[in-house]
Amino acid sequence: MKTSNFRVISLLMLLSTLFSLQVNAQVGIGTTNPDDSSMLDIDVSALTGTKKGVLIPRMTTTERNAIVSPASSLLVFDTTSNSYWFNNGDATTPVWKELVSGSSIVDANGDTKIEVEKTSNEDKIHFSTANAAGDASIERMNIDNTGKILMGTDLSAQATTFFEIGADGTIKLGNKGSSTLTGGNDLGPESDVTTAQNYTKITADGSLSYVGNATRWDDLKIPMNATNRGSSNQPEWLMWRNNNGSQGVWLWSFSDGIEEELYFVVQMPHGWKQGSDIYPHVHWTTQSGKAGNVTWALEYTWSNVGVPFTAPVIISSSTITKGNATVPYNHNLTSLPVISAFDKTLSSILVCRFFRKGNDGGDTMSGEVQVFEIDFHYQIDSDGSNQEFEKTLDTP
Repeated sequence: MKTSNFRVISLLMLLSTLFSLQVNAQVGIGTTNPDDSSMLDIDVSALTGTKKGVLIPRMTTTERNAIVSPASSLLVFDTTSNSYWFNNGDATTPVWKELVSGSSIVDANGDTKIEVEKTSNEDKIHFSTANAAGDASIERMNIDNTGKILMGTDLSAQATTFFEIGADGTIKLGNKGSSTLTGGNDLGPESDVTTAQNYTKITADGSLSYVGNATRWDDLKIPMNATNRGSSNQPEWLMWRNNNGSQGVWLWSFSDGIEEELYFVVQMPHGWKQGSDIYPHVHWTTQSGKAGNVTWALEYTWSNVGVPFTAPVIISSSTITKGNATVPYNHNLTSLPVISAFDKTLSSILVCRFFRKGNDGGDTMSGEVQVFEIDFHYQIDSDGSNQEFEKTLDTP
């Protein structure tokens, strides 16, 4: 009986010792000497054949968020984001944080991030933030392997406002979409192109230029008192208005029934967008309100430096674009047909004769009419030329 009791007591002591070792000792797999800092140390270095790893529990984002009271530091692999997540909060208030997402730094909910090489070996850094609704991530900036920096409201769409610094230091401000001709002024389109990107450009040497709809309009002004009359059909130099017998202000006055004319020469400025059409128009008035139409005309020849002038061309119009000739002293404007600038370059010259085509059937206004000036609307795509006699064209 004593021997039996002794055996039972010895067995209980042995089980107690083994249980104590199982609870407190470290566990080593593939090693008999697990690292002192670990509870579990898996060493596959001594194994032959194909090595294997530890498989972390896998689940979708919905399944991860449905875990009840997840422990702090609980680790899972999210198959929706294809990345590891851990609970950075506690069981009561979980705060899931993405641990690994390729080569990226990501915020808690994954919509604001910095990513390296979204596609294989592209050598580019992408910066993204959440959209206004907070339900999607939008790329706002990237840097490529040439040093070019591109910023905008949505770079994936490539059709919104952007800021670009090129590898050579060139800066572009504008958008990546195609130009839209919305009729920005009464006499012509906003831009003469529909396929170019639109931006203001500052080159590496500090020069300023405009591309697409970024081009500006200006007047190439030809004041009538800067013209020559020639020897035939001269208009009258007329006192147009005065103030109770004052010396008054004077204008050239053109009669009906004949062609009265003035002559001038004009050179295209260096800021002009080479090859873009120009839009001539006449500013004119009457001393007393008059009914009918006035036919204004321009005879011109246009040539580049080093190229012979061709025979002149005559264009005319009797339609008032703006104003009302029946109102005395009113400022009226008549647009002449557009002049094509195909193949024309800076410093090209127009030699012109401006006249009232008073003997034309379309000129139905009787008596004298006065002219302020004739102008040419033209597009500006730079603050001048980058060379003394030539201009390097920009290609978006």
